[in-house]
Amino acid sequence: ALHRYDDGNGLAQGFGGWVRDNHFEMTPAEYGPGGRCIDTNSLFKVEVSFPANDQGSLISMDMKLSQHGKLCDISWSMDSYSGDPGFEHLSNSLAEGMTPVISYWKAADMLWLDGPGNGGGPCFRDDMDCGTAPLFSGFAIEDLDASTFYP
Repeated sequence: ALHRYDDGNGLAQGFGGWVRDNHFEMTPAEYGPGGRCIDTNSLFKVEVSFPANDQGSLISMDMKLSQHGKLCDISWSMDSYSGDPGFEHLSNSLAEGMTPVISYWKAADMLWLDGPGNGGGPCFRDDMDCGTAPLFSGFAIEDLDASTFYP
């Protein structure tokens, strides 16, 4: 998700929920338990890239989800955000240095994120039936060749 300090909703992509301006890029048939592209019952890979132009300014935030043995990936690109036209603020923040943060949420009021909402999310009630803990591994931060583009 992209959002500024003064924009609590921001802009997100995925599926489910009621958050305004979200882009619903996948369905439960593609992503979720038993998903055709990403089966969330098994390990999958998440790649995020921040391509920049020749002046070093961000041009998009690109995401790619892939899973060994699956014939399709899920990818999308956030190439505009009304809260930061031209990504000026985010480009400056990235240049100053950032710490990657990954979170795993569990609460009794999460339907705004993963409920049926506008994107047809998988959850119809918040039963807090989550795994005990996710597994995060294989982190890498690297410069990419300028010709690399996701999606």
